[in-house]
Amino acid sequence: MTSIAPPLWGALLCAMALGFAEAGSAAPVPQEGAFPHVRHEDATPLCESCHEGVLEDDPMRFYPAVDRCNECHGGDQAREDTWTDREPRNSNLHFRHGVHLQLLGAAPQSCAACHVPAEGPSIAVSDEVQLGTCWNCHGNANTDHMVDAACSGCHVPLAETGFGLARIQALAMPADHDSDTWPISHGAGGLEAASRCATCHTSDQCASCHVDAEREAIAAIPAAPEGMELPPIEASYPTPESHEDDNWLGAHGGLASREACATCHTQNDCTTCHVTPLPDVMATLPRRGDVTAPGVGLVRGRPSSHEPSDFIDRHGALAESEGSTCETCHDGAFCTQCH
Repeated sequence: MTSIAPPLWGALLCAMALGFAEAGSAAPVPQEGAFPHVRHEDATPLCESCHEGVLEDDPMRFYPAVDRCNECHGGDQAREDTWTDREPRNSNLHFRHGVHLQLLGAAPQSCAACHVPAEGPSIAVSDEVQLGTCWNCHGNANTDHMVDAACSGCHVPLAETGFGLARIQALAMPADHDSDTWPISHGAGGLEAASRCATCHTSDQCASCHVDAEREAIAAIPAAPEGMELPPIEASYPTPESHEDDNWLGAHGGLASREACATCHTQNDCTTCHVTPLPDVMATLPRRGDVTAPGVGLVRGRPSSHEPSDFIDRHGALAESEGSTCETCHDGAFCTQCH
């Protein structure tokens, strides 16, 4: 792909502008409108004539300055163009034109191959990424690229995009997120899953639900930069299947650990039921006042052993039996209210 020499570029563009002026169609183009690429096809047959910074990976020169436009659209030949200098648009694609040129090791493909929809005019640029072109080289066995592809191969973390709130809210939700098990299973992949999460989320959002937001997988997700507005996430704590077991209340102490419990629970949840001396594992859990997430917020309930109507008559024998756990919830003062 070669560039047109400046004199020839100016002559072609001015000739095209004269044609528009004579036809009475050289109306100013406001920046907020889509640029009429097709109208400029004959004047600028090579994309890099205007987007000369693209092949050099210079974002500040991706778009032509308005002075370049006015070489043809200004002066006596046509009304001065009102298109103002464009800032590079924010993107979450991990893509560099120059790097791809080096990887190809040969003359680059036509810009139209990636920027123009199939069977469209050669310069009818689309705002949508033409994924079909990407798959020509990056094709794989993925059945759904938003579910089982490696996100970090093509995308940068959300924290690096500069996206505004509306753009973040417009991000499509992967199909596997729309399931009852997702809130519980989504972190199973650890650090590998974290690179996927980072494409659409920041660690600040994880802290909305995760009590232990300092864990390695969450810390690997970049935090939102100052000024980035994020969609609010309401804390939700679905009950894990293991907790539905009738024996869970009596057995959970032997399974408790920071790794297993601190996603949803703070020390405050433990003290809802446990009295001093407190379990050693409780000291490893964060305190509610020290974290962003609210935690589950447990309410004390009666164990299933206390439900039978004759429990009050036989509780003494249970209290004196080996392995009694009364002191987990009750202290001596509780007993002396009746005894």
